[in-house]
Amino acid sequence: MSENVVIMGAGGASGQRIARLLSARGVALTLAGRRRATLAPLAEELGTSFTEADIASPEPLLAGARMLVNTAGPFAPYAVQAAQACLKAGIPYIDIANELRVVQRLLALAGQARAAGTVVVTGAGFGPAVTESLLLQLMAGDTGGFAGVTVAAAPAAEGASPGVQATVAQAVVEGAAWYKGGTLRTEPLGTGATGIRLGGQPWQVLPAPVADLEVARRTSNAPDVIAYFAAPGQRPAEGQTSYAYAEVRRADGGKKASVASLGLGLDVTAAVACETACRVLAGDLGAGPGAWTPGALYGADLVSTACDMTIEPADPDTAWQAAGAAQ
Repeated sequence: MSENVVIMGAGGASGQRIARLLSARGVALTLAGRRRATLAPLAEELGTSFTEADIASPEPLLAGARMLVNTAGPFAPYAVQAAQACLKAGIPYIDIANELRVVQRLLALAGQARAAGTVVVTGAGFGPAVTESLLLQLMAGDTGGFAGVTVAAAPAAEGASPGVQATVAQAVVEGAAWYKGGTLRTEPLGTGATGIRLGGQPWQVLPAPVADLEVARRTSNAPDVIAYFAAPGQRPAEGQTSYAYAEVRRADGGKKASVASLGLGLDVTAAVACETACRVLAGDLGAGPGAWTPGALYGADLVSTACDMTIEPADPDTAWQAAGAAQ
């Protein structure tokens, strides 16, 4: 691989965007995936190499590689295996996973990553990285402890790739999820659906087994945590605006919230993944070797450095448009 960064799933919507951003920053790449028809034109465009490969067998891709950036969803079947292969090879692993169980398992590799002297970074994209950034900013300087946290992610309309469709199908099987009293609870998907007003428009959202849930719990250490997600397609992409919301509640009853306005979710994901990869490649391991989310590794400003993001305070008493949140 000639010390290239390998992008797995480079033919997909996110993979192509990440490849273009990394190439523009002078990173030598090897594009990997299963579809030659999409890999070959991108490789020609970027003046780089490509290889037909499957994430189920990552080891041949890693010989001599500097890093693996995994964009091949759904992540449940092979992400942990790929990350472990990277640790065995002594190279960093970064992905854009937004699946609760997968992110939990990847973060559990912290000890192995420390022993390997490198990093596993998961959730480097729209959703978990953005709501994490909002939470870190809301919590800054507040030492009172938090009783509850609510986050929500609402992307502008975008086409659902096969990987995203498969991830959604898995979410349907897993059902709704949230933390209550520190315990993960699950119900059929659709339980706790409600409405929130973002960008002056109502969005229908539902508790989902997304990475935001685990990231919010770890960030806040709150016993009650819920992460809502709005399925893509509710708002036209012409507006190019996606939203994220975060709310913290203290034990004394005080609460505060903020909302972020960003570009298309796919573009935000590419920018966050690119910024994360470039920092690691430059030798900046932030909080040090281990398994991390982007904010835990680099702090609240990673997302705002990576892409345009406007953050405004929100009123948690008026943001929610309907009853029925999970209890």
